[in-house]
Formats: sequence, C-alpha cells, structure tokens
Amino acid sequence: MVLYWPPDRRTIAKEIQTNLAYTLFCRPRVFDEINDSLKRFWEIETLGTQKSKPCILTVEEKIAFEKVNQSLVHDGEHYQVAVPWKSDCPTLPNNFEMACSRLKNTEKRLLRQPIVGQEYNQIIVSYLDKGYIHKIKETDKEPPIVWYLPHFPVCRPERMTTKTRIVFDASAKFQGTSLNEELYAGPKLQNSLFDVLLRFRRFPVAVACDVSEMYLQIRIPIDRSKFRFLWRNLEVDRKPDIYEFERVVFGDASAPFRAQFVSQENARIYQKEIPHTSTTVCKSTYMDDSLNSVRDNQTAIQLFEELQGLWAKAGMKAKKWLSNSPEVLTKIPQELRAYEINVKDSLPTANTLGILWRAQQDVLTFQAKKLPEEDKLTKRIILSKVAGGFDPLGLAGPFVVCAKILLQDMWTKGLDWDEPIDHELST
Repeated sequence: MVLYWPPDRRTIAKEIQTNLAYTLFCRPRVFDEINDSLKRFWEIETLGTQKSKPCILTVEEKIAFEKVNQSLVHDGEHYQVAVPWKSDCPTLPNNFEMACSRLKNTEKRLLRQPIVGQEYNQIIVSYLDKGYIHKIKETDKEPPIVWYLPHFPVCRPERMTTKTRIVFDASAKFQGTSLNEELYAGPKLQNSLFDVLLRFRRFPVAVACDVSEMYLQIRIPIDRSKFRFLWRNLEVDRKPDIYEFERVVFGDASAPFRAQFVSQENARIYQKEIPHTSTTVCKSTYMDDSLNSVRDNQTAIQLFEELQGLWAKAGMKAKKWLSNSPEVLTKIPQELRAYEINVKDSLPTANTLGILWRAQQDVLTFQAKKLPEEDKLTKRIILSKVAGGFDPLGLAGPFVVCAKILLQDMWTKGLDWDEPIDHELST
C-alpha cells in the first residue's frame, strides 16, 4: 500500500493501471468548523465593546441599493420598491409541479395538526382580505415567467400572540436555480443589536413597540408573477388555487434590505419636522422592533404619538407598546398595548430583542431552564446549555466564564461527549 499526502493526481493517473491500492486521507471541513466555533466560544467575554466595522458596500450591494433607491415611490398610502434582480430577465423555469409536491407535504403536516391547519388557513384568508395577495383567475393570461413559492408552517406555542407563522421558501431549488439565487440580497441596513439595547437603557423612561407585518406593507410594483403560491384550504381532492403576492414576501432574500431601506428613508424625509422620532427609527430600531428611552414621561408620550404618526406615513402600524412607566401607558390605547396590559396590575415581563425585560422593575434578566437529572448530564448537554445563551450585552459574562471553567474541568478529566459526568462536577 502506498500512502500519498497530499494526493498527487498526476502520480495516481500515471500508476492507475497497476495493482497498487491507494488510501487517500482528507480532513473533513466539519472539524475545522467545529474547531473555529469552539475557539470563538473560548475567547474572553468582550461585553460587546468591540468597535463596529465601517460599512463598506460590495459591488453587488451597491447595485442592489441603486436599483431600490431609484425605484422608491409613495403611492399615497404605501411605499413601493423594485425587486433587485441580478438580471433584467431572470432565468426562472415554471416550477408548478415542484410547488404542488411541496404543497402536499405541507398539507400532510397540517392535517395531522388541525389547530395549526386552521390558523394557517386563517392567515391566508387575512392576506386576501387585506389585499396582500390576490387570486389568479383561470381566464387570466399567464405571463412569460412565473415562479411558485413553496410554503410551510413554523409554530411557536410559547408566544403570547401569533403562534403559527407561514414561511415562504424562496431558497427552494428547481432545475438548478431558486428565486433567491436570482436576487441581490442588498446591504445589511439594520442597526447593531448592541447599540439599540444601549440606547434603550440610556434614560429612565423606556418605550418599546413593534411594527405589525412590516414587509407586507411594502408594495411590489411589477414582477408579481414571480411571487406566486398554491393553496386549497386543505381540500386535498381538488386542484390548488393560485395566489399572487402584491407585497414584499417574508423569505425573499432581499426583503430585509428593502424593508429597512423604506423605513429609514421614510424617517429621513421627516427628519426636520420630528428629529427625535426620526432618530428612533434610524438608530433605535432593529428590524421591526423600536426601542428607545427618554428623560421624562411627557417626552415618552410625545415619542409614542409621533412614532405612531411616522410609521403611519409609510402605511405601517406600531403595536404591542410597552413602557416601564404606568403614566405613559395610560396615554396609549388599550388595543395598542402589549399583551392587553392593565396599568392597575403589575407590568409584565416581555421579550425585548431576545432578552427578557421586567418592565415593572426595569431590569434585563435571563430565564434559566431546568437541567436534566444528574445521571443524564453529559459534556455535550452542558456545552449546549452554556453556548445556547443569548446575551448581546455580555451581562451574563461572569456566569458564562464560570461555566466555561467547568467545561475545562470536564476536558481535563477526559470525559467523552455522552458520558455522564461525576457527582462532583454535577454539583
């Protein structure tokens, strides 16, 4: 046996006719990825203090920005922006059969979960009622290029409001391509999570809200035939109906960029009229969540009123308002408050950009889940728990460091990944 490392293709080709047996070794990339992940995991906690890198757009990002910027139009109610295609004529084959197959898979899942299926259908009905989509008639002439988006449910039973969400799979491939591969994703315009949370904690009176169905408030002016989907209300024995989106679709690779561009551009238009509120959208908003803090209740009430008006100018509505001040909440209509808050009761704990905020005490906190029983604790489970915490501000750093030291002790003792740890480590 002859072992070559690294393998020499010319030598192998030359001797391929011989009776020699070759064993070729290569290092799987997955090990490199694990090592890189563990290396980052073991680095000293930075508490989010690294300097932000300057935003330098790539050539593709510049092209996408210009396409969207030049197409921005306000129709009196909503903004509309073009889809940033890589080509003037995207190479999208008709994927109707693939979409039918994916629809059947989704239907099987929904039929096993009747409550989820009912919520799923109600969402599509609401899209139709609100004008986000329209039904294609059989008599309508088919455009030269059509594309059907497969879709499936994502269930979040722990959420207070919407527990089922429809995801439209723009990455689904057919004949070697997908919708997302024909799009420029565009530059990332969302603010730093760390910066937004710092601004939220800066002054005594805090306010938070989120924009309802942000993407669906932005119109698609043309190219709607490339954003179709199939549905038949779980009536699996009939031909599916065809629906077409008129608004930006969640799942489209360029959707986050277009949504942020529209919201920030709308804020800049009114910068001189309402500078503080405009800054809240441009600097204190992460995706569809706006969080800010001010010095007193009166300023907070003014921010609420102006922010409602500013989002409305873009055809959007801010809802789920929460504040650490009962006086501010009394000025916010009941239907706009988060979780139907009653100001006479204690203020709730809310999930604020992935971190729990106890509004009553005005503190950020973490919720620790119960660990498995002692005989089921392994190095793999402990690493999963330690690495699974979401802490963009580094507030839990002192606890995480202790947990990392514990993991080092497990490595020192030579424990395998799924070997139960001893009583000393468990304690």
